[in-house]
This record gives sequence, C-alpha cells and structure tokens, in this order.
Amino acid sequence: MTTEQPTPTTVPATSAFVLTPEAKLVREFMKFQPGYFYGGGDPEAAGKWIVSHQRFHKLMQNDDIIHAHLSEACLRGHAAVWWTTYLDIHPELATWAEFRELFYDEFIPMQVRLRLRGDFMALRQGNRSLMQYMERYRYLLRFSMDVAGTKTLKIYYFVRGVDEQIVDATVSIGATTI
Repeated sequence: MTTEQPTPTTVPATSAFVLTPEAKLVREFMKFQPGYFYGGGDPEAAGKWIVSHQRFHKLMQNDDIIHAHLSEACLRGHAAVWWTTYLDIHPELATWAEFRELFYDEFIPMQVRLRLRGDFMALRQGNRSLMQYMERYRYLLRFSMDVAGTKTLKIYYFVRGVDEQIVDATVSIGATTI
C-alpha cells in the first residue's frame, strides 16, 4: 500500500499590495531614520525635529509639497492627531513653509519663540568655549531669522557675541569667514 503524497501546487508570486510612488518615496525617506515627533510640551525637541527634517529633505532634494508630506508621515501621538485634525479642516496640500509655520505655532508657542529670539539677541560667549557658543548661536538663530536672515547679519550677530580676544586674533590673521 502506497500513500500518495500530495503534489504541491505552485502559487504565482504576487504581491499582496503594490506600493504607490508616494509610498516608495516614504520608504526611501525612512531609510534616513528621520525620527518621529509625538508632540508634547518640549519646544526644544520640536525645534530640533523640524530642523532635522529640513536637513533630510535637502539631502533628498524634494519639492516643497512632498517635503511636507514626508514629514507628516513621521508624526505620532498628539502630533499626528493635531495634523489629521488640521487636514480635516484644510484638505489642500500644504507646502513645507506652511507645514513648518503651523508646526511652530502648535508646538513652539509664540512666547517661547520670542524668548528664544531675545536669548539670541543677548547671546554672548561668556564662559562658553567657542564651540559651545557656536552651537548655542546656531540653535537660537533658527528662531531669529526675522532679525538675522542675511549672511551679513548672521556674521554680525555671531561676531558681536564672541569674546573680544578671539575677535582681535581673528582680525589680526585676516580671516574673512566664520
């Protein structure tokens, strides 16, 4: 008595779903590990998140609207609810500039941005190393582009806060850039 083994049937290799071009772009973007934003009350984390996303988009050379949509894919928790609610009311596509402004309004309140801009205007090197000063300068500059939006003004505000001995040494060697 022989028992016949069932012959396996060949199932054609088909995908359960097909990725749209947009989904493929999101997948490529996620390879950069751009990080998620959950919302909450930490304006500094919000500022760092938006700047990191701007950097990733620059690397990918996305257009303005795709830039915003890729970042929305990284919103979670309260931040995702906020954006979904916004889109329910305003379904038109948001540009990156619009997304960033709305994001700042929601997660970095105006009084915080004004305080950070004031910190920028008052920033001095003091006891910081030059690298620490530069890091703080760059962080605060993000909230002060309305007063330091040109290259000349950025240099002016940077040099204004640097220790005088460093400025004197820099001038004596003829440095022309920061």
